[in-house]
Amino acid sequence: MSSELGQLFSDGLVYSAAIFDAKTIVVMTGSYIAAIPQTTEYAAAKALDTSGGLRKDEFYWRNAERDTLIPAHWAHKHQTGEAWNGGSHQEIFLANMREWHNNKLGATATEYYAQVSGTGVVDNHATDAACRIRTGTTANSWARAYSGGALLSFNNKVMWRAKLRVNDDLGQLVRFGCGMESPANAADNLEKFGFEGCDGDGPNFRLVTANGINRHKEPTPFAIEQTGYRGYAFLCEPGTTVTIQYDDQTELAETNSIPSINSADAHSGIKLGIKTTNSNEKIITLHGAEAYGISGDSDWFQMVVVA
Repeated sequence: MSSELGQLFSDGLVYSAAIFDAKTIVVMTGSYIAAIPQTTEYAAAKALDTSGGLRKDEFYWRNAERDTLIPAHWAHKHQTGEAWNGGSHQEIFLANMREWHNNKLGATATEYYAQVSGTGVVDNHATDAACRIRTGTTANSWARAYSGGALLSFNNKVMWRAKLRVNDDLGQLVRFGCGMESPANAADNLEKFGFEGCDGDGPNFRLVTANGINRHKEPTPFAIEQTGYRGYAFLCEPGTTVTIQYDDQTELAETNSIPSINSADAHSGIKLGIKTTNSNEKIITLHGAEAYGISGDSDWFQMVVVA
C-alpha cells in the first residue's frame, strides 16, 4: 500500500513538507543539512561539501533526539566488548591469533638465521642499521639470511616488503621474497613470489611467481645494482595477482602462476640470498623486511574464543 505524498520540491529548490519525512535521503550542502529544523524527520543525509561542519560525501543520520548528526563511518575505538564499539582489541587479537607478522626494520645479523658457503658471511654494516648478506670474493660462494617462524599460508593474502640495496648486477644470482629459492639451488615450481636477478636476465630484476605447477619470470624496469636503499613492496592475492610497488610508486601486476594452495615453510617466509660467479664480492645490504599474512602451520593450536 502507498499513498501520494505530494510534489517532491516546492519552489523548485526545497523539498516539500509532504515528501520530506523519514523516507527521504537528503543530498544537499552541509550547511543546508545542518540547518534542517529539529522537528523535521528524515532517514539520512549526504553532504555535498564541507560547509556546516560536515564532511563531503559522508552519510549522516540523526540521533533519537534529532539534535546531533552521527556520521556513518564513526570511529570504533575497540575499548570495550560492546558490538557498537567493534569489540575489544584483546578479543580481536585472541580471535585472530593465526595472523603471521614479522617486521625487522633497522635489521641486524643476529635477528636472522644465516646459511653460507665458501667465503659467504652474514654480518652487520659498519655504520648503517643494516644487515649485510655477503658472498666474499671466491667464485660460487653464497650467503642467505632468513627469518624463522610458522608457515605462511598462500591461501590468504600476503603482504611482503623490504628496503635494501644490491651492489652489483654482473656475475651474480640474487633472490629475495616469500618462498624464494636459496641462491645455491636450481629454480623450482614450489609456490613463491619475489625478485630474481642474474646475468642471463640483464641488469634489471625479474618478478618471480610460482604456483606449484609452473614458475614464471616477468621482466621489470627495476635495476638490480643500486648505491642507495630502495623499497620494494609485494601484495599476493591467492591464485589471482601479485602486485609489486617500487618506492617511486611504479606498480606492476602479475597474473601468471600465482600461489594459492600451500605455505612458505618456516625458513622461507622472509628469505634473501646472493651468489657470486666471479671473484667480485656481491652484497645485499638489508635495512629492513616485513611480511604479514595468516599462519598455515598446524603446529599452532588455534583456540576457539567466545566473546
